[in-house]
Amino acid sequence: MNVIPITDEAWAALAAASPDAGLMQFPGWRSVQGPELQRFGVVDEKGGVLAGFQLMRSKRSGLTLWSHPPFNQNCGFIATARAKNPAKRIGEGKKVHAAIASFLNGLPGVVTVAFPPEVLDMQPYIWAGCKVVPSYTYRIDLAPGIAALRQDYATETRNAIRKAEADGVTVRPATRAEVLPLIQATFDRKGKALDRAKVDRILQAFLDGGQGYAFLTELNGTPIAGAFCATDGHRAYYLLGGHVKSGGHAGAGAMTVDRCIAEAAQRCVPQFDLEGSMIPEIERFFRGFGAQLTPYFTVNRASFLVETVLKRKWRHQF
Repeated sequence: MNVIPITDEAWAALAAASPDAGLMQFPGWRSVQGPELQRFGVVDEKGGVLAGFQLMRSKRSGLTLWSHPPFNQNCGFIATARAKNPAKRIGEGKKVHAAIASFLNGLPGVVTVAFPPEVLDMQPYIWAGCKVVPSYTYRIDLAPGIAALRQDYATETRNAIRKAEADGVTVRPATRAEVLPLIQATFDRKGKALDRAKVDRILQAFLDGGQGYAFLTELNGTPIAGAFCATDGHRAYYLLGGHVKSGGHAGAGAMTVDRCIAEAAQRCVPQFDLEGSMIPEIERFFRGFGAQLTPYFTVNRASFLVETVLKRKWRHQF
């Protein structure tokens, strides 16, 4: 097996052939992310594409960085399982991931690539000398319905929502023009750069295209929080959100997420993915919605000298 660049047409065909394909494999990510998005395929000796994944190449502090695309939880790995025998199917999977591990080891610079939660076999990457680190998201099974799901919220979360409602905070559907300033305000407050044009393309691709929804939370007619979710046939993803600090309300964020979960349940989406964070305060907030902790794995690799330097700040990764 070998890893080669593949065309957008080949990627779309691979996604169409897999029942597991969803938002992260959406062919339209090319128009959202731009030409920096690179798609690769694992091919057999006859040139057949068995699996695929997406990477972004960028520069940071003079180093070349290979990573999964921004605003994507993972690299969008997708494969077509051919063997029916379980043992043989696992063996095929190991060969596919061994080929990817070899490819990643050959890339110049620093590699940090997350894989979907459904990819559990990380042995080929460990055997290839990469460091495999677990990360976590939170997922909610929506089958019980929103009334039952709210019973699983933490007491503090339910109380925050009730207090917001009592204080006159309201939530309504929003356009991309309304939700984008709140996302920008949150990034500005945290001192992080936001590619506003790219975020606007994401909102346009999924919100205007009907594959997502957004809500605006207001107090006395003033926007204080907002959120955007994108959907596929498997789940709804909480992709982007933001709120104001001055003049806001402590329960606005919880009220907004609750409305997003309710909308997904109303649309009969099977799962809601909170795009969980490794930042403790964000993790605590998401935990309050009674979601299930779901691990996924990130593969990291760098040369020995670069890794030694990176360990000073990102010891948990390298």
